[in-house]
Amino acid sequence: MTLCVSPTQARSDGDKELGRRVGSYLRAQRPEFGSVKVEAVDETVVRLSGPLASFHARQVAVATAKRVAGVRRIIDDIVVGNPA
Repeated sequence: MTLCVSPTQARSDGDKELGRRVGSYLRAQRPEFGSVKVEAVDETVVRLSGPLASFHARQVAVATAKRVAGVRRIIDDIVVGNPA
């Protein structure tokens, strides 16, 4: 799993912490979520991107990320299948 939190994306320590918590929780739930990139957009919004094998895995990843305390919105940029 890649955690991308740059100064322009994460404006505070809270943003970084939310991104870390979401990434850790996704990895703990399913190893296949290791390919998902997590970006903290602000203190309540995270962007998920990268490839997953199926639409079901995509739905589960989004639902799992929403369960993390503090997440109010998910931007879902996950690609299903092998990106060309």
